[in-house]
Amino acid sequence: MAKGTLLRQVKCALFAGIAMELVLGSPASAQDVPAKADGKQSNNSDASNEAIIVTGSRIKRRDYVTASPLVTVGEDILQGSGKTNVDEALALLPQFNGVGNGASIAAFPGPKAINLRGLGEIRSLPLLDGRRLPPSTIVGFTPGITDISFIPNAVISNIEVISGGASAVYGADAVAGVVNIKTRDDFNGVEVSFDYGIAEVGDGENVDLSLLYGGDFGPDKRGHIMLAGSYTRRGEVAQFPARPYLNRPTTPLYGSANVIGGSPFSQSAIDQVFGSYGFAPGTVPATTNIGINPDGTLFAGVGGTNLDTTGLDGYYSIVNGAVVAGFPSNQFALSKTDKYSAFVKADYELTDNVTVYAQGIYTKAKEIRGQAVNTTALIASVPVTNPFIPTDLQTLLASRSNPDANFTLFNSFIDLPTDWGSETQTWQAVGGLRGTFDFADINWDIYYSHTSIDFANQYFGYINTKRRLALINAPDGGASICEGGLNMFSYQHVSQECADYLTTDAEDMTKSRQDVVEATVGGKLFPIGLGASPMRFALTGTWRKNGMSYTPSDEVANGIIQVPIGGQAVPYRTVTVKEIAGELLIPVLQDVPFARSLNINLGGRYSDYSTAGGVETYRVEADYRPVDSVMLRGGYERAVRAGSFSELFLPPSYTQSQFLPTPPVGGDPCSIDTNANAAGGNALRQLCIATGVPSSYYDGSVALPNYLPYTTQGNGTVQPEKADTVTLGLVFQPDFGPNWVRNFNATIDFYSIKIKGLISRPTASDVVTSCYNVDGKSNPGYDPNDINCQQISRDSSGLLSNVIVVPQNIGALKTKGIDVQIDWKVDLGPGKLRVGTYMNFLLEFAFQRSAGLPFVDYAGLSADNFLGIFGDHHPRFKATTNVGYNINGFDAFMIWRHVSGMQDLTQVTSPSSPLPDTASYDVFDVHASYQINDTFTVRGGITNVFDRKPNFLGDVQGLTSFRLYDPIGRAYSMGVTATF
Repeated sequence: MAKGTLLRQVKCALFAGIAMELVLGSPASAQDVPAKADGKQSNNSDASNEAIIVTGSRIKRRDYVTASPLVTVGEDILQGSGKTNVDEALALLPQFNGVGNGASIAAFPGPKAINLRGLGEIRSLPLLDGRRLPPSTIVGFTPGITDISFIPNAVISNIEVISGGASAVYGADAVAGVVNIKTRDDFNGVEVSFDYGIAEVGDGENVDLSLLYGGDFGPDKRGHIMLAGSYTRRGEVAQFPARPYLNRPTTPLYGSANVIGGSPFSQSAIDQVFGSYGFAPGTVPATTNIGINPDGTLFAGVGGTNLDTTGLDGYYSIVNGAVVAGFPSNQFALSKTDKYSAFVKADYELTDNVTVYAQGIYTKAKEIRGQAVNTTALIASVPVTNPFIPTDLQTLLASRSNPDANFTLFNSFIDLPTDWGSETQTWQAVGGLRGTFDFADINWDIYYSHTSIDFANQYFGYINTKRRLALINAPDGGASICEGGLNMFSYQHVSQECADYLTTDAEDMTKSRQDVVEATVGGKLFPIGLGASPMRFALTGTWRKNGMSYTPSDEVANGIIQVPIGGQAVPYRTVTVKEIAGELLIPVLQDVPFARSLNINLGGRYSDYSTAGGVETYRVEADYRPVDSVMLRGGYERAVRAGSFSELFLPPSYTQSQFLPTPPVGGDPCSIDTNANAAGGNALRQLCIATGVPSSYYDGSVALPNYLPYTTQGNGTVQPEKADTVTLGLVFQPDFGPNWVRNFNATIDFYSIKIKGLISRPTASDVVTSCYNVDGKSNPGYDPNDINCQQISRDSSGLLSNVIVVPQNIGALKTKGIDVQIDWKVDLGPGKLRVGTYMNFLLEFAFQRSAGLPFVDYAGLSADNFLGIFGDHHPRFKATTNVGYNINGFDAFMIWRHVSGMQDLTQVTSPSSPLPDTASYDVFDVHASYQINDTFTVRGGITNVFDRKPNFLGDVQGLTSFRLYDPIGRAYSMGVTATF
């Protein structure tokens, strides 16, 4: 049959079926066969006898329909994906902007959180069986996030994702949506499961072992209990040399020197020194930073003239013309994890109408990042009397107009690598009663829950800045303090005695506690619509108290060691919330011509915060079925998010860092070696001078160091941000034609989210580049009184001394896009073929830095965490497609993940000199399972079948995103489950 003829027949069948239903109606009620939350019809005829709750509403309905866009991830997908943690499995869905802890370069130790729509982990609310989980951190890359990795896979039944505002139902923080992780509750028997995986290069060994028991107990088997225990281990994934493509050269020059206060090196001295190496006069300009080779000779920091990497194992490279260092061989791309979990869930029918229930979970997890370059205490002021200064550098220092002045030394202790780990203990206990009333179709539920999280960061081998300073300033270079002293100009800095003296171990501890009392009552009222069912309602009252504290060791609190995340102590503080919420489902029309059903869902919530006062949220949703095959849905919601503990209470925390990318693409805009400086003209010159850069230095010939110190702190005055969400969607489920038509299901949903009064904590680099108008939009008047400029301090030489980073209610954020989900099953030969796809089309992701400024659209850009808490990359299109075939207990399927190409952020921030675009990315996984008999099922799989390497963002070596791209490479997994 010709292709065109077949298409015409399919179209005719579809339109004819819809037309018949519109005119005649259907003998089947929409209530007769329940639809799954994702739009699929259930084959279980008994399902209609039991009302259930779908994520996104607390009203029990028999039709299992939601007006909110909802995606369900089943137990089979979680187990078959080859992922050992639930956060990793969720990252397969395009609605997520990756899942992690805010670190875009590497997966650092600590909590793993969800990031829906790229709006930030703190705007996505995770639930466990419909109940809120507490935040896990006060400090960190994205403080205030909630960990979901502590939930063992063995007890998960499915995961429902509402990717739209849900504050009216679940309270604050559900701005981007809700992820409800549902645990199993109907298992009887014993299940033992074992999974093993390993990367092709021989690391990344994964082990997941679980034991599950479920059974009835008591008279007439009125009780049921489920017990589970599991152990999960993820082996380290080496970064270099096992995966040289991940070697990201970002560390400042090892021993690069620069002048502090005083004139630069003279050109004649530069020519003299480099002439002795055989280079012509003028080859190395006096504007460049100077580095030291292992033999004490010098090289040019820009261009690499005379660079000698002998014995340095390839750690140095030239990026954007600058010499930079990469990572050592023992740093992990993904941290090593060991996790133990225990779970119990039980219920008992006290009477026919009252059930008592309880649930508990305990997890202990330990992670190690692996040893990394010791980049703590990056910068030091060194006296010219230091006995270790190489002879050629002494010549340059003596050529300055003030030859006795100290000079700046950048230094990374490659021979003294650091290690960083974490240990987390989480436990939750829930107890409650639920039941129904005999006199009415009314259900009720009341419970109390307590959750406790102890999270410790552990730091090993970090440089003690006080002791380092004592060694540098000692007349003998510290030889009288420890054997050999500290030679900052050598690649082998110290003896073991000095290493023990110079390095320090430390830790900090975050304690998080949450207590919740919640009562819900709901049920049937009376009908008001034309031929419609009775209205249904739900009323909820909640009391919730969250408490957190942060206790660092003295070395961390006092800045004696420079840790990646940390700060001063936060005493135990609590936030109490009292809430009342209501929902009303109004069936307006049912089983009338042109309307199989029309329902309106109204919701509202009032929340009284002990910190922010009272706030209201509300929503209006509707779903309309003109025929059984088509449902239109949509809604509007006002959501809120109050400030997190970190945003409110974090004390000042000082950190030394650097600009990324390095000059000339990045760097201090007031430094003459940056593209921003070259493009800024006189307006930038005047602003730099007004903010503390001496005119003599700005007009001179020496670049400012690539140095970015900053202080992060909380702001108790921030007010709750408000978000407006609009969704419009269509669900198509044909109930006519042959089975291959009936088994087709599709949904398409448009969403628009706009956040006003945004609580924004920009990055330190963002503050600086915004002040100096690098993007041409943030400070177009080059006003030194700009809010960002007011956060910047410089010393007398013009070097940045501090950048204050505080959360504020500034600007706005808006995003819109389209989600598409398609599922199709068809008999093919002796088995069944299934095809499914989830797609996201990002239409807009626009950020307004402050009121009055224009929105800047970052959709389609790779941002490299430029927007901080809003995620680091925003591709226009993402899709996850699976194709499977099942026959006689054998099931095989393929997963194809696609990420569209992106322009680099510099298209916005530095349009005159943007970095190259990033190409599209495709990766394929294959998995298979076989049910041998009623007891045993075996499975296996290959992820990243074609060993696709991660893309480089802006074509910068090693600069990638573990949120979007697979850093591991081809890997294999196998497993077995025995059920008795």
